[in-house]
Amino acid sequence: MILKIKEQNMKQARVLLFSLIFCFTSGYLSAKENRSDKDFQLHVIGSNLGSGLSAGIHLNKRILLGVDSYSVAVEEEKEDKTEKIELDFRTTKISAKFFPFEDSAFFLQGGFVYRDWEVIGHFYDSNQDGTVTANEYVKITVTFPDAATMAGIGALWIYDSGFSLALGAGAISGGTPDVKIEAESAAQSDIDREETRIKDDMEQYKTVGIGYISLGFTF
Repeated sequence: MILKIKEQNMKQARVLLFSLIFCFTSGYLSAKENRSDKDFQLHVIGSNLGSGLSAGIHLNKRILLGVDSYSVAVEEEKEDKTEKIELDFRTTKISAKFFPFEDSAFFLQGGFVYRDWEVIGHFYDSNQDGTVTANEYVKITVTFPDAATMAGIGALWIYDSGFSLALGAGAISGGTPDVKIEAESAAQSDIDREETRIKDDMEQYKTVGIGYISLGFTF
């Protein structure tokens, strides 16, 4: 279940990335921009890693410094109450967008990310009559490293009215998530072995895809 939730996020990021590539190759990013006329930017942002706010300042026509903050909380529980997954992601990103072409909305992006990401799985055994028992309760906690880096591409359109719209996609790279298992009825050697197995599975999520859209005003 944990891997399923993460795979959905990766798929959403890939879809947005392909959309950006299509726009770039189709010439939709060649609009004249107003970056030199408007200094500050405030957006609402939605992504596969949650929703929140984005603020930035244009240092010049080529560089935009910004801070994004977004979060998402998901809870899924099986009908028989034997399994419940809680996902809580809070992300803060400090990044720079570089516009290599003066008359284009296209940008390259890079920066640092602070992550408060945690996934908790609760697993219960059930009796023969289908009722849940806590005798075989197992709790698995997956915690992602706080510090990470981000790199990506995107496009920012700024209109004369001040309305602005951005699309972006990229990857957040950090260390391997930590895994902790709590199971009172299990031997410690079995717990250690299972923690190692799950941590090996989580190696593929050292890098997580991100796709986002934001809109607001530049003034």
